[in-house]
Amino acid sequence: MNKKLTVFTVFAAMILSCTFAFADTFEEIMKRAEAGDAKAQLDIAVAYFQGDYVKENHEEGAKWMLKAAENGLAKAQFGAGLMYDNGEGVKQSHEEAAKWYLKAAQQGYAEAQCNIGVCYTLGRGVEQNLDEGFKWLKKAEAQGAPNAKKVLEKEFEILRHNARNGDKDAQEALTHFGEKW
Repeated sequence: MNKKLTVFTVFAAMILSCTFAFADTFEEIMKRAEAGDAKAQLDIAVAYFQGDYVKENHEEGAKWMLKAAENGLAKAQFGAGLMYDNGEGVKQSHEEAAKWYLKAAQQGYAEAQCNIGVCYTLGRGVEQNLDEGFKWLKKAEAQGAPNAKKVLEKEFEILRHNARNGDKDAQEALTHFGEKW
């Protein structure tokens, strides 16, 4: 199993966690998913990604993840961002990843706020915009997103290094954010 697949599967298990009720069968969840229940669609997606109750099938998982995301479920929108970022079940597209991260971030989903912040600071899938990137990273940090603080510190460390080496854009950015270099 490749590293990307392992990371995605483990992450999906931890973050998206399939939550079948004990009384529900896969078929019952599928009926609700087919009827448009976004939470059930997410559960079906995760089942396909992990091979729980069904044969593992990332393309089928991606189909259900996108249905749940399109129905406005923030957790599924974040999952769709991960799928596109890693090319799991879909063709890799950083633009699509950023689109889905932003949708989830706008609903207050902290991990998505962190990821869209990274997208903006690096210009990955979106036009680079440090103001926008740091705004989202700070929102994620305020909500306690585990990686947001580390990402912010690393980004400022990179900016400081670049500023000390004469990078005028980095100097300007640090000044803008009230940071010393």
